[in-house]
Amino acid sequence: MRFIKMAAIAVIGLLAASWIAIAASNKVRLLVAKNYFKHERPEWTPRLVKFGILRPVRMQVANGVNMKLDPGDLVSLTILRTRAWQPEIWDSLNTRLGPGAVLIDVGAHIGIFTLQGAARVGPTGKVIAFEPNPETLVQLRSNIAASNEGSIVTVEPIACTDKDQQLTLYADRGSNTGASSLSEKNAEAFDVAPKPYSVRGRPIDDVVNELGLTRVDAIKIDVEGAEVGVLRGAAKTLEKFHPKVVIEIDERQLAAFDTKPSDVTGLLTAAGYKSSRRLDDTDWEFYCLCPENTMPSVRTANVATSDQLVKGFYPIEEGAWRWTGKQFAIALAVPKTPHPLLSVDVAVPQVLLDQVGGSTTLHARMGASELAPQTFNAAGNFTYQRELPKIDGAQVVEVDFSVDKTVPPKGGDPRELGLVVLGASIK
Repeated sequence: MRFIKMAAIAVIGLLAASWIAIAASNKVRLLVAKNYFKHERPEWTPRLVKFGILRPVRMQVANGVNMKLDPGDLVSLTILRTRAWQPEIWDSLNTRLGPGAVLIDVGAHIGIFTLQGAARVGPTGKVIAFEPNPETLVQLRSNIAASNEGSIVTVEPIACTDKDQQLTLYADRGSNTGASSLSEKNAEAFDVAPKPYSVRGRPIDDVVNELGLTRVDAIKIDVEGAEVGVLRGAAKTLEKFHPKVVIEIDERQLAAFDTKPSDVTGLLTAAGYKSSRRLDDTDWEFYCLCPENTMPSVRTANVATSDQLVKGFYPIEEGAWRWTGKQFAIALAVPKTPHPLLSVDVAVPQVLLDQVGGSTTLHARMGASELAPQTFNAAGNFTYQRELPKIDGAQVVEVDFSVDKTVPPKGGDPRELGLVVLGASIK
């Protein structure tokens, strides 16, 4: 009898060990996560994490983006739910990136924008990922390796500041590791006391010089209030390369560093940035539309001039064109001609006409001057062409457009579609 009991205990132990091994496998974790997040009950999620039913899992988020995601951490949890993190930021960066481009990701965290950028710029491009948090760095490097992007991404394990120095980073260890900050006050805003780490701070300008970069196309900055120091340390890079800047401007977080939003905008203005657009409650994109780097002619598929697509454009499709929203704007350099002529090349798909009642009308305005509209009631390629009113001294102008009808968001497509625009020019 004793032998039978011992054998039974051994069998139960073996079964338990086998179940633990199976449950610990990534394949099982992935299956559980995918099925749960299809029908998530958000109020259950913290408990399922606490009891180990939902566990960290590695998954393919998108082409070229393989990440280990912790359902107990805000950024990872959001990616598990939606396969994206702050898509409006990625859409903004994406308009400036293409094969061979260079992205600087300041506050890379676990690497969602770093990896999306690497997939976009390809083997001829470069992504520089700045992340000072020693705990997050482990995940970042692991995600880069799993995505096979090590040859494209350079990880800089430092904080971006205005001078070379040693600083204290307060690492959030609770439900939002992305809230780690050089300000203890900012990091303490969440549920677990932050852990201090001594980290090195360096200017972006020094790193760009060391790496011998000959171009910088976009910079994303999200550093929980330390944005002013980042910009001060990147002044030469901004003035030399005029990258698009996507930056968080949170008044409360900036105040912890005795700075304010006007300090951010003032530094960008001093570097030549003349246009900006709010992306969400805290994030903004800034364009350097100064005369020396603004062209009189743009093609919407050319990422080198995409900053001139000031607002209302969606990412490039099929390497050739972009959809617009209901309202969009284009900035163009003004040639020295007595009667400048605006031309906008558009494509009107039949599928668009079918969904908006058979016709759509394009309206345009330059400053206070309305330009004559044009109605399209057949599918095909067309050129909207109008003589511009007198331009007194301006070297760059913005022309605002709108269409009277759009295709509303439907199904899995969140976009409001206006027209397909191929390019624009002033001659």
